[in-house]
Amino acid sequence: MIKDKKPYHVLIIEDNIGDFTLITDFLAELMENVTITHATNFKDSKKILQENTNPFHVILLDLSLPDKGGELLISEIHELASECPIIVLTGYDNIEFSIKSLSLGVSDYLIKEEINVTLLYKSILYAIERKKSVLALAASEKRYSDLFHLSPQPMWVYSQDSRTFVQVNQAAIKKYGYSEEELLQMTFAEIGEEVEGSILMEVLNRDEKNQENVFVGRFTHYKKSKEALEVEIYCNQITINNTVCKSIIAFDITDKIQVINSLQLEKQQSARFQSQLLSSQLNPHFIFNTLNSFQYYILKGEIKDSLQNIAEFSQMMRQVLENSNSPYISFFDEITFLKSYIKISQKRIKQTLDFTIQISENFKWRSQFIPPMLLQPYVENAIIHGFSNANYPCKLMIDIGLDNGLVTCKVKDNGVGRKSSHSEKLSKANSNKKSMAMGINNKRIELLNEYSDRNFNVEIIDCYDDNQNPTGTEVIISFEQITDELG
Repeated sequence: MIKDKKPYHVLIIEDNIGDFTLITDFLAELMENVTITHATNFKDSKKILQENTNPFHVILLDLSLPDKGGELLISEIHELASECPIIVLTGYDNIEFSIKSLSLGVSDYLIKEEINVTLLYKSILYAIERKKSVLALAASEKRYSDLFHLSPQPMWVYSQDSRTFVQVNQAAIKKYGYSEEELLQMTFAEIGEEVEGSILMEVLNRDEKNQENVFVGRFTHYKKSKEALEVEIYCNQITINNTVCKSIIAFDITDKIQVINSLQLEKQQSARFQSQLLSSQLNPHFIFNTLNSFQYYILKGEIKDSLQNIAEFSQMMRQVLENSNSPYISFFDEITFLKSYIKISQKRIKQTLDFTIQISENFKWRSQFIPPMLLQPYVENAIIHGFSNANYPCKLMIDIGLDNGLVTCKVKDNGVGRKSSHSEKLSKANSNKKSMAMGINNKRIELLNEYSDRNFNVEIIDCYDDNQNPTGTEVIISFEQITDELG
């Protein structure tokens, strides 16, 4: 017969020397490395258990000792050696009590007259393994309990059977300001927003096998004082006393959200400020060329027309300065500025310029708003590049409409087209000059989309006739309507 070579330390508490000898013989038969300690009464047993530095693997306990027996004996031995499995040795007349002893914490009971080598060995092995499992479970439950109650984050345990909270930790009580009794009687629909709470309660009632913390979502909760909390909820499924439960943890991200919102606001304000600065920058070439044309007319002696031109230019520049102080201006102000701009620009080209503005009937241009000078760069581009080499009457049309909350502004010209204009620029000595107005406006569009939620979009379409000859350019600017000058 193969012997078990693992070391065992066994305490036998037995006052009958015959029974003790029989048990030691059985142990020696199957265990090669067994150390036996013997006690014949409770007093000696207590002393051994209190002074022993080498824990016992198992205790074999006779129920009838000279100085103590029965339930009291089991209770006191169990208290002295709670982490060590206890196997009760009993006679036929103690069967009922031996069965009851299982509820007192013993691992097994053996009837002395029926004990044999195999039965004793199996009982000891099972008792040791069973005790390990119990201790491991207890340690696990203690770790969970410590994590739960000592956690700095609010936590709940929700029972799917009773559909109620069965535990809540001190962090939740402190954070939310409710008593433990109040929190256990509430639902997340009462702690937070009703719709959000209903969604969360639905998640808690799902039967999931995931044992990891799973992100459920971001929710708004309210303290007893009505102060709002922004929280992120995580939960995982656990089993407590054979009942499916959910462990819920709430992370307070209120301060984090406030910091993010503050940074986002600063970013939006910075983008808004940059956009306002850019809107005040008319193309320097336009200003330079306009002033040069005034000088040309003055030198020709056309003083009256020159003075009128300077007055119009001064008025237009005043509009630029006034409009640049606001993030948005009414379409009425924007169109008034464009008319002044085009009137002055007409004097810079040789061809006649037919300019029209069409506004849809449902568009209230005094109560609809637009970033200042958003359209001007596209009008300027059409005049400078589209019409510069045209040898025919020039036409420029601005069409403004509103459809389902979306404002659409179309700037269409019948110029030479972008391809011809680009080729012409490359052939000139000053081809390194860039359209500053267009560059400024492209940057403004990016900034507008950063600090507003209007989704500004620009589409440029090259127009051709049936023979694929260029017939001009159409620019379509669209964004969600703005009905307040502050956006």
